[in-house]
Amino acid sequence: MEFVLYILFLIINIFLTTFILFVKNKECSSAKIRLTYVSGIITVAATFLYSIFFRNEEPLVPELIRTLSILSVTAIGIMLLGVFIKDLLGVEIYQDKRIKKNHPKVLINILMVAIASRLVLYFIGYLYAVQTLNQHSGFVECFDSLWNKWDSLHYLNIAQNGYNSTGENARLIVFYPLYPLLVSILSKIVKNSLLASVIVSDLSLGVGCYYLYKLVQIDFDNSTAMRSIKYLLIYPMSVFFGIAYTESIFIALSIMTLYYLRKEKWFAAGLCGFFAALTKNQGIILFAPAVLEYIISNRVYQKLRDRKFMNILKDFISKGIYVFLIPLGFFVYLSINKVIYGSWNKFLVYQKEGWENEFGNMFNNLKRIAESAINPEDIFRVTYWIPCIISFLLVVFLIFYSIGRMRLSYSVYMLLFMIVSFSPSWLLSGSRYISSLVPIYIGISVFTKRKWLDMVVTYTSILLLGFYTLEFLRGMLL
Repeated sequence: MEFVLYILFLIINIFLTTFILFVKNKECSSAKIRLTYVSGIITVAATFLYSIFFRNEEPLVPELIRTLSILSVTAIGIMLLGVFIKDLLGVEIYQDKRIKKNHPKVLINILMVAIASRLVLYFIGYLYAVQTLNQHSGFVECFDSLWNKWDSLHYLNIAQNGYNSTGENARLIVFYPLYPLLVSILSKIVKNSLLASVIVSDLSLGVGCYYLYKLVQIDFDNSTAMRSIKYLLIYPMSVFFGIAYTESIFIALSIMTLYYLRKEKWFAAGLCGFFAALTKNQGIILFAPAVLEYIISNRVYQKLRDRKFMNILKDFISKGIYVFLIPLGFFVYLSINKVIYGSWNKFLVYQKEGWENEFGNMFNNLKRIAESAINPEDIFRVTYWIPCIISFLLVVFLIFYSIGRMRLSYSVYMLLFMIVSFSPSWLLSGSRYISSLVPIYIGISVFTKRKWLDMVVTYTSILLLGFYTLEFLRGMLL
């Protein structure tokens, strides 16, 4: 019965996408937005109907989350395919070519705001430690015990000692090399690995904010660009952006990749994507928006239709080949596995043995997470499981909302990023992974154009950031 109902849902969505995009509506953007409304309503309705009547006596909330994840991924996938075909046919391909100059002062101001936002968190953490944790040492002395926790210990270990093929530290190959390499280089100058890691993270955050501003300005006005920076800095899980974690540098590199893709600077985009793929496992996903942007902006389909095969080949050799630098970054990481451990996929072995983690079923993972989230006896439900579910729901909503309002490549990137991030069998820090998904900040800034909505989201996010910062300082798992 479940399979039959799913096929029916699939057929309905295919029909609606075809009818709304290609039959009924001629104006592309409004057709896309109308499609998201209809598909979203059908997805939510189908989720509730199935979860209520066909859940086999299981708890309602976990089954709701599992069903929503299956149906939303299906509906989004069909819509994105339809929109891609619509854009590919050349019905509406729009890119703002207006020249928007950014004065050097803009970079300096944004960089200062980004770093100041981290200094505020450091200071709040210190006050909390003095007042609540009974730490009476100076600011610098207690910084290590407050902020150097969980994965940051592993990154600093790699920065100081590199990868080891034997012993307990052999399993650290699961952590990608670029961030600890930069920390290692800088620590030779500042003579302190923790300080070097904070400098790398803070500077990366500032650069990322600047490029986010430039990226959003391609399609939207200045106020939307500034809101996107604000939401990046006050995101509830942005506590990780100023400490020894890879989030900040990955955010900077992924934004730069998307920006240079939009500007059709293929070598710069490929190079930034190459380094992103050496920073986090989600980095290789940037290959998908890169291919999409290349196909659409270079009108590959139209040239194929006109049999301009030599033009396609020349364009690929001079432009398109650079997007393959992105998977090359992942290949370099595999090569490190091979050289040090003698196996291309040794990191997968240690993921399973050291962290009991492997690539699994995202839908079942979300159901299990929802079960933990509603369990009042689980001590991590508020700081860990509930944020995972909220992060998933946020991304699903923003993907629906982005279609017709944001670039197709952003929507595809969000979908693939969500699937990869929530697929590990023992999901660790799912909400933290989502914090480095750049298009969510663009989506939130577009969604909050109304002043009252902007205020509600801003104050809510600041309160949650404060809460999760204090929970992190208490040693809770985020």
